[in-house]
Amino acid sequence: MVNQLESESFSLAWMKEKAFQDKNQVAIDELQKIKIPFQDGEQIYYHRNWLAHFSGNKPLSKTYVQSWAALWLTLFNEAAAINLNSAAPEIRCQVYFFVGSHDYQTHFKLTEEYFKMLKAEKKELFWFTNSGHNLNLTEPKKLQEIIIQLHKNNLTEYP
Repeated sequence: MVNQLESESFSLAWMKEKAFQDKNQVAIDELQKIKIPFQDGEQIYYHRNWLAHFSGNKPLSKTYVQSWAALWLTLFNEAAAINLNSAAPEIRCQVYFFVGSHDYQTHFKLTEEYFKMLKAEKKELFWFTNSGHNLNLTEPKKLQEIIIQLHKNNLTEYP
């Protein structure tokens, strides 16, 4: 979550454009009800439902999203308000980014921009070209291989 409020806004604009292109009136109507930051479980459900739809993924159930929102939405919105570009322009340790090149939930472009400007002891960005947000589900073998290699490298670099 580099700048999640901006990410949610980018994604919402992208989905509205897709809905208008598809002339999908249900999507248009539901997407118009969303405000960023999300105010309730219904808004986050509409956002995540249409994000899954337009990304070619299976959406979560409305019941699940609303239960999650009842428990976590306040904390999520608080975390989403943090902009790492200004809050953490420098990190004094190794930083690794694992990014799905189709991730519109934690928008891949914002992550890439932050990576480029970030000052860090060591930083690497790993692209998952066949993934969106859940790269651990779509490319688990690649993720595992990278993590194992990073661990091996760190063992040899730092005795």
